[in-house]
Amino acid sequence: MKIQLIQFIRPDGRQRPTWADDMPEDLAPIVKAIRKNNMRFTAEDLGTGHVSICLEHGEGDFDIEIATNGPGENTPKRCLERMIRRFDQKRFDEWLKDIR
Repeated sequence: MKIQLIQFIRPDGRQRPTWADDMPEDLAPIVKAIRKNNMRFTAEDLGTGHVSICLEHGEGDFDIEIATNGPGENTPKRCLERMIRRFDQKRFDEWLKDIR
């Protein structure tokens, strides 16, 4: 499956849609629940060899992973998958209640 992310482009933070391809199909219901909560995935190259991958809501960043540009367990794709898999509706509801 493909998952859309919004990429923030340096130097001015311009937003551009991008896609994470070949993601596991079993993520689909979790992604659907995330989108139902009006959240989106964002990515930003930090200029240090790292990429910030966030699960963003209008109230702020609910979750974040810092990925590395290169092989290994912390690639942007792997970090995105981990972040999706750990999404918990109850935790999100509590977070949203706390910040409002």
